[in-house]
Amino acid sequence: MAMSVDGVNTWRRVLGVVAVLFLAMGCNKSGSGLTAPARGVVRYKGQPATDVRVIFTPASGRPAIGQTNEQGEFVLTTIKLNDGAVPGMHKATISDRKRTWIQEPGKAQPPGRFPEKYQSAANTPWSFEVKHGQENVFELEMKD
Repeated sequence: MAMSVDGVNTWRRVLGVVAVLFLAMGCNKSGSGLTAPARGVVRYKGQPATDVRVIFTPASGRPAIGQTNEQGEFVLTTIKLNDGAVPGMHKATISDRKRTWIQEPGKAQPPGRFPEKYQSAANTPWSFEVKHGQENVFELEMKD
C-alpha cells in the first residue's frame, strides 16, 4: 500500500509531537513542574526526632514522604528522590519508624515515642503550604 507525500508528512508531524512530549516528561527536574523542593526538621521537646517518617498529605494529589536523619532533618519525595511536594496546602504527620508494627504473639506493643496526635492527618496540628518557585523549609516541633 503506497502512502501519499501528505500522509508521510502528517505521520512525521505526529511522531515529532509525541517525541517532544516524551522528552518534556523525561526532563522534569527536581522542583519543577509537578513538585516544589521541600525539606525541614522534626524535633520532640527541642531534640532532633530521629528515624521518623514524615508525610505531607495535600488536599488533592500525591503525598510526599521523607525520612529524618540523626539531626532530625528530612527532604520530601513525591515522584523522584528528593523532588519535594506538590504545591498547595498539606497536613503533615509522622510515623515512628523505630516502633515495631508487627504484633508478636504474647508480647505487648511498645508505646510510641511521640504523641499520637502527630501521627494522624485527622488530629495533627501541623498544616503547611508548599509554594512553587520558593524554598520550602519547615520546622515540625512536637510537644506533649
